[in-house]
Amino acid sequence: MTIAACMAIAFSLVLFATDAFAQTDLRAWNRDGQTWLVWNMTNPDPFTYDVYRSDSPIVDVADAEFAGRLLMEDITTPRLKLADADATWTIPDEDGNPYSLADDEGLFVHTPHAATPEYFAVVKHGETALSAENSIGPIAQALDPVQCHHQLDGVTSEDRHYAVYAHWADGREDYTDNRPDYPVMANAFANGVGHVFALYEPDDGRTGEPMPMVIGLHGGGDSNYFRFARGFSDIWQIDMLLPGAFLLAIDDALHVREPSGPNEVTFAEHTRWIGYWTGFDRFTVPTEDPPDDAMVVDYTVRRIDFILNWMLEREDEIDPRAVSIFGVSGGGVAVGFLTRLWPDRFSAGHNFVPSFQGTPYPFARYMQGAISQNLATNFPGEPDLRNFYWPTLRLAEGELPYLRVITGKKDIGDPWDMRVEGFTDIEDQRLGWALYWDERDHILNWPGSHWIGSEKHDLNALTKYRADQSFPAFSQDDQNSALEGQQPEMGETRNTGDPWGTWGGYFDWDTQTIVDTESEWSVNAWITSQSSYEPDVPEFGESRADLSIRRPQEFQPAAGETLRYEIAPADGGAATQAGEIVVDGDGLVTIAGVMMSKTPQRVTISTPGGGDDDSEPDDDTADDDDQTDDDDVDHVDNGDDDDDDGDGCGC
Repeated sequence: MTIAACMAIAFSLVLFATDAFAQTDLRAWNRDGQTWLVWNMTNPDPFTYDVYRSDSPIVDVADAEFAGRLLMEDITTPRLKLADADATWTIPDEDGNPYSLADDEGLFVHTPHAATPEYFAVVKHGETALSAENSIGPIAQALDPVQCHHQLDGVTSEDRHYAVYAHWADGREDYTDNRPDYPVMANAFANGVGHVFALYEPDDGRTGEPMPMVIGLHGGGDSNYFRFARGFSDIWQIDMLLPGAFLLAIDDALHVREPSGPNEVTFAEHTRWIGYWTGFDRFTVPTEDPPDDAMVVDYTVRRIDFILNWMLEREDEIDPRAVSIFGVSGGGVAVGFLTRLWPDRFSAGHNFVPSFQGTPYPFARYMQGAISQNLATNFPGEPDLRNFYWPTLRLAEGELPYLRVITGKKDIGDPWDMRVEGFTDIEDQRLGWALYWDERDHILNWPGSHWIGSEKHDLNALTKYRADQSFPAFSQDDQNSALEGQQPEMGETRNTGDPWGTWGGYFDWDTQTIVDTESEWSVNAWITSQSSYEPDVPEFGESRADLSIRRPQEFQPAAGETLRYEIAPADGGAATQAGEIVVDGDGLVTIAGVMMSKTPQRVTISTPGGGDDDSEPDDDTADDDDQTDDDDVDHVDNGDDDDDDGDGCGC
């Protein structure tokens, strides 16, 4: 054989080895309840890597169990790189120390369900050749509690400090096959995928005491968790500075293969904060909707639940009873259903330009079905997607938190009559949410829209509420009793009614003045009279509404019980409104037709013989001794429409 022939054979063997073994130096270990597989990637990078596992040495992948598949984007961490362009995954090494992967290292994370040793193999998709370079074992495995892992720290241009964390999903065909400490958060096609989130520090620093936290949920398109890094959002046009609170920004993205013109590319698609149907194959470019009998599983909801629990256990400076939630677009939709899934968990929320029918992003129909399919879900009661999105559908027992909702007349995501129906339903159920609309559309064309710049729409406005505190729920807000119907009017179409308005958004109260005992409930409340944003202050001086007690703690009279109420100036003086009310059949306490003004008023509701105890609010801004004796207000007109202060009444 000639030298040239030998060289040719040797060269062909090198080419074969490079192609057959697109990975070398496979290592594996178990730490923090998961098994970490790391290998060196050789060129050219494959489209996907396949991972196999077995309880015996793997000689042929056909005899092993398929553990998962990775896209290159699962390894190269584009979502992590949003915070730091040079970042790679950081994982615990065998001793628990942080280990940052090199640029040419691959990673797969397996979540064992039994403390038994296993063997693993990693091959380029479509290849089957094994060697000591890409097969390893046995790896001893323990079921220690699964953890999230710190990835990086950073400081924004506004000196906002943050830390980014990651955890890796356990994906299985059976979504009920949960480990006690770690739920199934993906289907089998997304097993071992890493997800990121960030904790932004309070802008004025920590105090050493428990502080509120706001959870931020981004919208669709190219939105992501790092949009919250800036103190002001040019896109959302809201102030996100939190001088006295943490901000937990979670990322909703799953890398999938999609068509793009004549090519196929990988995108980070959003799950609309829910999940996807059990058979969704992210490696295959979809051409058909899911089958009509498919079920959408709450993989992403479970991930949010795990992250929140982990963060509250880790950070003792976060007050678990002062966790509010904010979301824009798809994130706003999520605020709606998460507060209904976990009503006792959140102190307040803000639904920013949400959809009431869950209008999908173009690709989302392949993950969750077309709207017309209305697929089933695994949520409590197994509501279909259409009902699941409806803003008042109760998904769990408990009192819903106070919410703000804003939508736009130019937002064509939902039919306008559906938005009107949703707002009306919220009003009729006396939930006490502040409902807003104005001239904005869904995305960016908002210049001149009435509520842009409102103090009440900034994230900081959510931090004063608590999940363990009751609140006055204002509904049926009518800002001009002289006109027929509830004023302002949303209109039957986008081109009718008032171009902007709010039901309940002008009302406010002092959370420090709430008294909530077995015999009495009281609070100082008013119509907004001061704000750095002028449109937050109405031109009128009075507005009529029903006032209900939501989330009562101690004051829980029985259905059918007769109660006494009175409303008087908060700084003392005779009651202006008083009378008796009866607790309704559901136990809800409501005063109908309360006239509120810009002057703070003390609203007091008491049981027979109650209201004279020594209960005090959290500060001395209101004194029960200043309330007028019942004998002096046996009959006070609660229906006076006169505009005594001369400010006028109207929208």
